[in-house]
Amino acid sequence: MNNRGFQLEHTVLILKQLLETALGLSVREIAGRTSLSDRTVQRHLTILSLYFPITAEPVPDDRRRKRYRFISPDHQPSLPQVTFGMEDILALRFFSSLIPDRSGLPFHEQLERAFTKMRLALHTDVSTGINSLLDVFQCQEKVTKDYRKHRQTIGFFTESILTRRVLRVHYQSFQSGRLLTLKIEPVKLFFYDGGIYIRAYVRGFRDYWTLAVERFRQITIVEGETASTHDSSAIQSRADQSFGIYDQKPFASRFRFAAWMVPFIRERSFHPSQTLTDLPDGSIEVAFFCGGEFDLQKWALGFGSAIEVLEPERLRDSIRDELGKALAQYPPAT
Repeated sequence: MNNRGFQLEHTVLILKQLLETALGLSVREIAGRTSLSDRTVQRHLTILSLYFPITAEPVPDDRRRKRYRFISPDHQPSLPQVTFGMEDILALRFFSSLIPDRSGLPFHEQLERAFTKMRLALHTDVSTGINSLLDVFQCQEKVTKDYRKHRQTIGFFTESILTRRVLRVHYQSFQSGRLLTLKIEPVKLFFYDGGIYIRAYVRGFRDYWTLAVERFRQITIVEGETASTHDSSAIQSRADQSFGIYDQKPFASRFRFAAWMVPFIRERSFHPSQTLTDLPDGSIEVAFFCGGEFDLQKWALGFGSAIEVLEPERLRDSIRDELGKALAQYPPAT
């Protein structure tokens, strides 16, 4: 992966320039307005042309240069000036606080700049009051990852998805511990439980995998190849069937919780497929039909002695083995 530093924010910035004029702009003119290089502007214009009705016409006094504009000047999309009310500002501040560390994420700097503008526009007493209101409800997410050093990787995958690239990657597998060499077609970046992941079609396995952004060790473009068109809704449907982050074919699983845990369990839905059955001894059975055996194992282990795996047998076996290994680390005191 070379150091080209693609940023989705730049794509939006260039789109804004085109929306502000019906006459069109050359690469050089856009570069002058945005402080980006000609090469960077050209890369983003190529992507914009794939998703917006943008045309490139020769500049009259220099046929070697092109001017980019929306195809129909008569139907030029407008860029309205949006006014935010107090409730809009509160809503934005509130939901942005649910992601505690946004460093390295797309539009992080733009979001912080927008909040600064809002704060400066408000009277000090009003700004202080808003902070007091938001303090009533806080995000206590403690497990986070710092993606500032992975911005280049995130940008590279963003550009690869938009331009349908095929990539050859070296990936450090968490489960096997091996460095894998894979040929992938990136499909979607997504945020889950404090981490950023990419869902990709792995050609050698003819299947979709979920891969952590920070575990890629090397990424190169496979020249001359274009990724297939993937059904995003089908991929999302499959992801929704998973218990956690890892995709897997759904299977039936059942768990028994001790009676003292029943109120806690009834208050929660752990998966859309969840069903509850009261048992004669006061305990409760929780059943799922979902994929993700590794995630189910982690979840079940977190409840310690309050839970028993009823099925499938392979999950009972794996948890029994894991508990045995854990117990071996706590030998009786002598």
